[in-house]
Amino acid sequence: MGESRHDSHGPGGRARASLESREAMAEGLERSYPVYRKLGPASVGYERLGHELLSEAVVLVRVRRLFHAGDGELMTDSFASYVLRRDEEGLRAHLCVPADDIEKLQALADRKGVDLFE
Repeated sequence: MGESRHDSHGPGGRARASLESREAMAEGLERSYPVYRKLGPASVGYERLGHELLSEAVVLVRVRRLFHAGDGELMTDSFASYVLRRDEEGLRAHLCVPADDIEKLQALADRKGVDLFE
């Protein structure tokens, strides 16, 4: 499959539209924390599904985000693409395009009986 990584912090923003700046991505992430707290994943990881070099400095990366319960069980997943740009500090995310996270997280909330909009 792809590379896997498992982190103990939440993923990117919740907006259906792409998040088009580093500041918008950070703001989206901050706004998403209450949603994740309600759903209760213990950790979020990812699998890198692939990447495409768009130029010497720009890479498109496709990922599958994995939402795990405390016992390690996969609660749900979602797919997103990121545009990374190389600068003097290395590769940095500049654009996130979520594919299905709203639908997947709402389905998880429905299964758990959680109202995301309370």
